[in-house]
Amino acid sequence: MRAARFVGIAVFLGLIGYASAQSPQRPFGTVRPSPPPAAQDQRGTDQQPLSVKIVPSEKTEADREDEQKHRDNETRLSQSADQLARFTRGLFLVAIAQLVLVGALLLFIFLSFRNAQKAADAAKINAEALIDAERGRIFVMMEQDTADSIRSAAKPANSPEKDGDTLDASVGLYYGLKNYGKTPAIIREISQHLVLAPELTKEREYSPKDPLPIEQLLGPGEQTPRGTLVCSLDRKVTVGEAKEILALKNALWFYGYVAYDDTFGFWRELRYVFRYDGSTGGRFRLHSLQETRSQKRHEDDTPPSSLDADLSRGGLHEDLTPVSGPASSTGRIVADKETQS
Repeated sequence: MRAARFVGIAVFLGLIGYASAQSPQRPFGTVRPSPPPAAQDQRGTDQQPLSVKIVPSEKTEADREDEQKHRDNETRLSQSADQLARFTRGLFLVAIAQLVLVGALLLFIFLSFRNAQKAADAAKINAEALIDAERGRIFVMMEQDTADSIRSAAKPANSPEKDGDTLDASVGLYYGLKNYGKTPAIIREISQHLVLAPELTKEREYSPKDPLPIEQLLGPGEQTPRGTLVCSLDRKVTVGEAKEILALKNALWFYGYVAYDDTFGFWRELRYVFRYDGSTGGRFRLHSLQETRSQKRHEDDTPPSSLDADLSRGGLHEDLTPVSGPASSTGRIVADKETQS
């Protein structure tokens, strides 16, 4: 046994010696180069940080059910959002349709109101035209005047010394009222004045006659009795004044008003002015005529209606100030404006 061990050791040592003898002999003093150093591992440093890969764990059945519910909720939410968008779009279209409908309705109401207003205005115009055609209409008629005495007295009186002499006859006139309308008129007041002046004053006194000298009711086509209404100058006319009248330097003015009610409930007032001078052909001629009215006797008058005539030779036009309600028994003064037409 020991002999075998010794034999094995001897064989091993012989093999080692044989290997050493076979290796090449290097010259003495030659430095064997050292191998290059291995590159330093940079992992885990700032230049090459470590990355950690997380490996998901195995999903359980509960996780998969939660994910499926989450996906279902997202799907339903998306469907709800689409439905809400469609519903909002529908509401917008409905609102647009309502606006169009409301606009059409407002336009229809406006057109209907305008047509109704036109119809009402037309009906009012027709009613006023009917009233104006059927109502009582009072006018002043000159029956007779004594102004011819002025002409007859002034022509032969050429001597200036006679200018201060007065005419023998008084100056005055007779006039009447006639209803040219188709319905009766009720006379309420009459005022008359005769003045001698180159021009009629702007402020005139209107004093109603009391008591009324005629019957109140004047039927259609009727006229006051002839010679009932008379107006005279309150003084004598001199020869010099008669000459001035014929020479257009002076004039006689007859003015006044007639207030009456028509059968339609309107209080009406007719104002008139007549003039006499050398250009009127020896008689009083109408200078201006104007009528005002109010719905009731004591209401404010409306602007002049139905009649506004200017028949003067000089083209003067009177804009008489309307007077509301009846005049007082003591008289009244109204300012009249005259403008050049």
